[in-house]
Amino acid sequence: MSARIRLARSIRLAVILAAAAAPSLAAGQTITVTPANVGAGWSRADTRSPGVVAFEAGNAPPGGGTGSLTLSTPRFDPTPAFAGPGSGGAKGQLLTTAHSGVALADITGLSYHTYRYYSASPVVLPSLNLRVDRDGDDVVDTYVVYEPYLQVPTPVIATAVWQQWDAYNGGTARWWVSHPIGGLCSQGAPCTWNTFVSNYPGARILEDPDAPVNSGSAPTPLLHGSLGVNQGSGNADTHSAVDLLSISVLGQTVTYDFEPAAPTIVRVTPTGPHGWFFAQETATGSGTFVNGPGTPPMGAGSAELVVNGTGGELLGVQALGGTPLAHITRLEYWTYRSVGDAVLAPSLQFNVDYDFLDGNSGWQGRLVFEPYVMQPAPTVLDHAWQPWQATSPRFVGGAFSPVKGRWWATGAPGNGVCRQSAPCSWDYVLRRWPRININGNPLLTGLGFKAGGGWSSGFAGNVDAFTIAVHGADTTFDFELAVDTDGDGVLDDVDNCPAVANADQADYDNDGIGDACDDSDLDGVVDAADNCRETPNADQADLDLDGIGDACDACASVNDHAVAAIRALLDTVEGLNLRKGKEHRLTHDLDKALREAANCDRAGVCRRMDKFLKDVSAKGMARHLTAAEAGTLTSMALAIKALLGCP
Repeated sequence: MSARIRLARSIRLAVILAAAAAPSLAAGQTITVTPANVGAGWSRADTRSPGVVAFEAGNAPPGGGTGSLTLSTPRFDPTPAFAGPGSGGAKGQLLTTAHSGVALADITGLSYHTYRYYSASPVVLPSLNLRVDRDGDDVVDTYVVYEPYLQVPTPVIATAVWQQWDAYNGGTARWWVSHPIGGLCSQGAPCTWNTFVSNYPGARILEDPDAPVNSGSAPTPLLHGSLGVNQGSGNADTHSAVDLLSISVLGQTVTYDFEPAAPTIVRVTPTGPHGWFFAQETATGSGTFVNGPGTPPMGAGSAELVVNGTGGELLGVQALGGTPLAHITRLEYWTYRSVGDAVLAPSLQFNVDYDFLDGNSGWQGRLVFEPYVMQPAPTVLDHAWQPWQATSPRFVGGAFSPVKGRWWATGAPGNGVCRQSAPCSWDYVLRRWPRININGNPLLTGLGFKAGGGWSSGFAGNVDAFTIAVHGADTTFDFELAVDTDGDGVLDDVDNCPAVANADQADYDNDGIGDACDDSDLDGVVDAADNCRETPNADQADLDLDGIGDACDACASVNDHAVAAIRALLDTVEGLNLRKGKEHRLTHDLDKALREAANCDRAGVCRRMDKFLKDVSAKGMARHLTAAEAGTLTSMALAIKALLGCP
């Protein structure tokens, strides 16, 4: 047996044992799946560029939260003209490892929801895929595939609407296998679930990363995952969404709800630029952060770019250098034009490295997106904020836009193919140069927004709310003019209470909201003034006047400051080095007072303090205490009585 085969079997055995040891999923459970789960129980598996799998907000079926999983398999054409259907080598997959080892005979339900934005085919939708060991040899030997259009009777495949598919249907749903034996259940002649299970009663879902079963072209890295969704290959120019994937095993159901990660918001200001900067590339231009204009899409401000007829001004950042373009699943930004020709709006530009593995990270020019070259061409408005989506069609500004972003290149080899007069789609760029990235050379700007560069009319306009998503995880940059609204010496962009003066920036619960404006318990009293910050008590009642509200005071009738003072008095007595009997007489009184306080007996504490005062002034104690010592003990005891409100 070769070392390679021994290694492969060892990997399979380890995966099988891990699956067997994994805890079972709870019945009737809905599990939220986000980008954080990719690589931790979920895998993009056999996804092939320029196919994209991303978690996106803005579209979900009823009961499916606020987002879903999107699958995009763009067409690739030999020229950027995009005439004809093109080829369909793109593929998108998301598979989970959670159900490895489940026998197909024990499955009693499979379903999922789909939404089709557009497709070159009238019947294409994402399929449901299982990686299966038919014969019990612990090796995955086929995909088992459900596709809605193969069902009987033939369903209506709708566009722009969520549809639910029952992939079990009492065992009558039709499936096909990627590697049929004797023609059984081929794609051309699919069979029912029950037929497949009856012919292969021992068949089971299996996690087997070194058996790709994808026509012999093993992916790298190993193909993890054994149940999930797939789109492509052969599904050219298709963009769709999937959500609420359910599997029932012996009547116990688990549903997966796909949701985007919470977006990361980065506030960019003059005092907190986060690596962003303005640069005049040609004279004359200027850039600054301003309030407005109008109502920006985020916050109160934006970045302003102004140029004359020869000027060029850039708002750039290097921080994203080195990011492969194939990992970018969303590029969206908003613009506002005050002055300029009818088609002009700030462009988005990347300094690119066409092959990040060739050792050359020198200047190779820029890849440029301009709104007016989108397909179909949009209308660029004056004095209005507009959103632009620079990659494939996506939800933009809360609604789906079918417009395709198109790009042109300033340097070789890109400018020989994607010219300003004949720009290329984002999908084409990724397919033509699969190892293209934002140039990571620290001497070059990674990306930026530019106004000018031959705009003879001159231009004045703004940029805001730039979102870049890598593998579906959104980061949004909000450009703002920093001010100190509350005059506390802390600028708004770093002030945890921008509208309420709080120079100390105190934050009791470390939630990023200062105590001066945070009402943690929602009782109408801000934390800075609340005597029970974690317990609602709008009346702020404090019977013992210790600054701790009755609602959260373990002993509302005994002042906590008085208890602390009794302990301090006890320490003072013990520090006088009195004769043992005399010291015990005084400390006994105080110990008793503390026990009464622990029982919330204010009257009892008062009695013990009276007894202490009597013992301090007793004739027999005068021989052991100096007048000054007696005076100190008396003053401390009277202060304690005052705190307690003793008669």
